[in-house]
Amino acid sequence: MEYRELGGSGIRVSALGLGTAGWAGLPVWQGREVLAAALSAGFTYLEVPPETREVVGKCLRHWRDRLFLVSRLRAATAAELRAELDQALNQLKTEWLDAAVLELRDAAHLTRILEAGGALAALEEAVAGERIRLLGVACHHDPALMRRALLSYPFAIAQFPVSPLEECLGPFLPLLEGALRWRRAGAVAVKALGQGRLAGYASQCLRWVLAAPVSCVVVGTRDAGEVVDAARALSDGVLCPAEREALAAVAERLAEVAVPWWRLPGHPWLWPEP
Repeated sequence: MEYRELGGSGIRVSALGLGTAGWAGLPVWQGREVLAAALSAGFTYLEVPPETREVVGKCLRHWRDRLFLVSRLRAATAAELRAELDQALNQLKTEWLDAAVLELRDAAHLTRILEAGGALAALEEAVAGERIRLLGVACHHDPALMRRALLSYPFAIAQFPVSPLEECLGPFLPLLEGALRWRRAGAVAVKALGQGRLAGYASQCLRWVLAAPVSCVVVGTRDAGEVVDAARALSDGVLCPAEREALAAVAERLAEVAVPWWRLPGHPWLWPEP
């Protein structure tokens, strides 16, 4: 496993992270099997959305201290955030989060988060109280909204899609690179396989994304074998020009067929995922 610094935080995390968005209804024994495989492969970054916090909490057991635990939050106001954080810590059976990442819905949601009485004030309280180490922001549908968030506040983590498919849709990275450098924020890539659309090219996609200026690529899976396969991709080496061209051609064909749901105009509310 390769380890990279998470922006300017001074914290190093695994280049591949484990995403648990698909863990709803997962048996505890299977979740523990996936976590064991991830830890054996060198994964340290674990990302948890609200829908699966309870099942992940049942699976963590004695592994909590070996993981950089990240929970996504969706509150807009300080009161909502305090309640959601209490619930997250209780569900995950931990006293602290290594990072809390706010999911952005739309511009109005960001404004409410940042203003007096907004969720950001409660997050800063939680950092001061050592219940959260780092603050982050996530946006999967609007590069301009993500850029505005980064320019508005020094978030330590920025989570957004990076993949060959995203290159065909108006990619996030070119718009965000300046803000990421200015804030020294760690870029965490999601949807590297285009929400499964490029699953047949998993190794190529992961190597493609890891060649970009990102700190970590989150791999969403509920299968221990897929964890092992993802880790193995790191040993496949850098993509050659011919591989990049072939992958780009596949992504272009997919983008022409249908725009992914998370990038559709007029789709500001992205959770829960269909």
